[in-house]
Amino acid sequence: MTLGFDPDLLARLKPSKQSRTVNGIRFARYAGGPQDLPVREVWWNPDQALPIDFVTARGAGSIRLVIERARAGANTALLQPPAFRFPAYRVVEFADWLERH
Repeated sequence: MTLGFDPDLLARLKPSKQSRTVNGIRFARYAGGPQDLPVREVWWNPDQALPIDFVTARGAGSIRLVIERARAGANTALLQPPAFRFPAYRVVEFADWLERH
């Protein structure tokens, strides 16, 4: 859900007064952590537990993940248990499989 960002790292970053809004969701900027911290900067929304933009250090380089669009809500059909979403699939326990073979 957090797109590879560890929310525990927020405690080691400094909050700034900067914020931005994407599709009505407000994100605050955190940056300026210790040099050994793998995250250099993150724009974070605590209510959604979602980063909209963050930069991680990788050796001499860095990687930036940016979400360009976001909207509140979820497709509840995708949150159904797999048995409901894929009724043609069958679940086979390993022990049951061994008994038949």
